[in-house]
Amino acid sequence: MTGALRTTATDVLEAHANLLPIPLLLQSICHRSIIRLAAHPATHPLYQYVRRAAKRLVASHRSSLHKLTHRLGIIPDDIEALNPSRRPPTFRHPCKSHIAPNKEAAIEEHALLNDATQIYCDASVNYQIPSQTLALFTE
Repeated sequence: MTGALRTTATDVLEAHANLLPIPLLLQSICHRSIIRLAAHPATHPLYQYVRRAAKRLVASHRSSLHKLTHRLGIIPDDIEALNPSRRPPTFRHPCKSHIAPNKEAAIEEHALLNDATQIYCDASVNYQIPSQTLALFTE
């Protein structure tokens, strides 16, 4: 996959390939999964099961929900529920967005803008961690 020799140390290979070590990667995936389950709205079929599993840790026959909520300390009531916003396919957002092809074009376009409110953002994804910078300008 990475084209490395089989004698290369795994931790060095993971560092050069920008991969998390396997234990951290698995923990990250489990944490992300249980957070998504805990953030479902009350109308979701798994809503009651996740809350019931988080309330108490049973002595026997523990499910994955029991193990994940208690091992990672997830309390579903502390997590904001996500309510999807449904829109028809013909929906047009009232805000205009535009991405300039390069820095020089962005500077030129900025000089021509006369909108009362302008929002600039620089979004990037590095090491699977999204980072974003946002600037809001109003008159």
